[in-house]
Amino acid sequence: MARNASIFALTRPAAPASLTRPAVQLGNVLGVVELLKRAQANGLLYPKLWLAFADGCDLRITVAGERSSTPGYLMLTDGKPFDSNQYFGRISLTGELEIGRNGHARAAELAELLGRLAADPAKVAAEYGSLTGHCSFCRVRLSDARSIFVGYGRKCASKYGLPWGERS
Repeated sequence: MARNASIFALTRPAAPASLTRPAVQLGNVLGVVELLKRAQANGLLYPKLWLAFADGCDLRITVAGERSSTPGYLMLTDGKPFDSNQYFGRISLTGELEIGRNGHARAAELAELLGRLAADPAKVAAEYGSLTGHCSFCRVRLSDARSIFVGYGRKCASKYGLPWGERS
């Protein structure tokens, strides 16, 4: 695969029905996919997004790479290293949430959070930034008042195509 080719363009045949996991249809979460696509188109090789569950547990959304069994899917973990992380599930490019080994207890909260993210990514990112004081995309500590207000920094706003610096 060419270095600059989009990982979102990869396709693979669907797994046989006997191998698929239970799925929760999220409705239109393509806004989440589009957000990460936009960042990739703007030069980020590995776009990601950090959110938090109500109990403070991290939720990291990344794009599965070309060697994954589901390239281009959005992977939902707690962000810890592979094999020691919590795997909550993944989102297909058609918006289906497949619950992972650690996602069953959080399925309702996960669906609600992802639905809100798809509807208004800037608002949900701002909630994380306000809660943690870190950028919801790169996790750098926010120090500028405008960045703290919107929940992410100027550079990430540019990469992800989100508003920055405006106050309401």
